[in-house]
Amino acid sequence: SVNRMTELLTDRAEYIANFAAAVSHELKSPITSIRGAVELLDDGAMSDAQRRRFLGNIDAAARRMERLVVRLLELARIQSAPEYAEEIDVGAFFAELGHRHGPRLRIALVDPPARLWINPDHLGAAVGNLVENALRHGGDGPVDLTVSAVGGRLVVTVRDHGPGISDGNRARIFDRFFTTERDSGGTGLGLAIVQAVAETRGGSIDFETGPEGSTFRLVV
Repeated sequence: SVNRMTELLTDRAEYIANFAAAVSHELKSPITSIRGAVELLDDGAMSDAQRRRFLGNIDAAARRMERLVVRLLELARIQSAPEYAEEIDVGAFFAELGHRHGPRLRIALVDPPARLWINPDHLGAAVGNLVENALRHGGDGPVDLTVSAVGGRLVVTVRDHGPGISDGNRARIFDRFFTTERDSGGTGLGLAIVQAVAETRGGSIDFETGPEGSTFRLVV
C-alpha cells in the first residue's frame, strides 16, 4: 500500500510539473507581446494608427490569456474535482444543442438512453468541443451528430465533411495545447477536455479520419 501510494504521488507530482511547464510556455508568448507593445506605446513617438495597432495587439494577447485560463480551469475541475452528477433528459439536451447551432448541425437520435446520470457541464463541454471542432474544420458542409447507446452508456458520434486530419497531426490531437489555429485564437485544450471527460467516466474517445472527413466517437 505504501509503495502504491508513493507511485501515485510521484505520478501526480510529475503530472503537475509537466502541466505547470506547459502552462508557463503557453502564457509566455502573450505576456511578451503585451510587454513589448506597452514599451512601444510608452515611447510616445508614433502615429494614431500605430497606437491603435499596438493597443489591438495588447487586447488580442489579453483575450488569448483569458481563453487559456478559462479552459485550464475547466480542465482542472474535470480532472481533479469530485464529479457532481444529476439526471438529465438526453433528448432535451441535444434538442437545445441543435437549436443553439442551427441547421448546419444535423442531429439523429438512434435509440439513446432516455435519461443519463452525469455532470451536465462535463457533458456540455465534451460534446460542445467536438461539435465546434467539426464546424470549424468541416468547411461549409454539414456536421452529422448521432446519439446512441452501448452497454448502458451514451455514445455521441460527430462527423464532419472536411479534408481530414493530416498524418503528422493525428498522434497529437489530444495533447494539451496542440493546435493548428494558434494565430486565430485556438487554445489546443478542446480535445484534451473531451478526453478528460471520457476518462473520468470510464468511457472513451476515438476517431477515424480521411480525405472525406473525420468522425469522433465519444462514449460516456
